[in-house]
Amino acid sequence: PAQGVALHVTKNGLTLSTLKLDGGAKYYMFGRAPQTCPAGHGFVIAHPSLSRQHAVLVHAKNDALYLIDLDSAHGTCVNGERVAPYLPRLVENGNIISFGSSTRKYVVRVFQREDELLRAGAKLSLSYKRLAGLSVSAAA
Repeated sequence: PAQGVALHVTKNGLTLSTLKLDGGAKYYMFGRAPQTCPAGHGFVIAHPSLSRQHAVLVHAKNDALYLIDLDSAHGTCVNGERVAPYLPRLVENGNIISFGSSTRKYVVRVFQREDELLRAGAKLSLSYKRLAGLSVSAAA
C-alpha cells in the first residue's frame, strides 16, 4: 500500500504503544490465539472478551482500509458503533476501534509512506527541471 497505517493503543487517555501496519501485509488479524495472529500478519490481544479470531483489518487495492468483525462473541466497534459480522467497515484516519469489552482503544493513523514521499519528490524534481529547461539525464 502507498499509505502507512498505525494504531495507537490507548487506555484512559494514555498511549501505551503503537502497532505499525505498514509492513506490506494485505491484512492484519486481531484475536487471542497466537496461531491465528502470526507476527507480521496479526496482533495477539490477551483479553478474555476477545475471540481467538476476533477481527481483521484489510488493505484494499484502492488503499482503503476495512475492518471486518469475524462474528466475535463480544463484538468490534468503530467510533462506538458495533460493526456487523462479516460486513467490511471502512476505517479512516482518526477512527477509534475497540475489541470486545477491553477498555483499550486503537486510534487509526494513516500517513504517506516515506518511500512513496521520496518517489513523489523525485518525480516533482524531474518535472520542475523539465519545466525550467534544465538538462535532465536519461537515468533520472
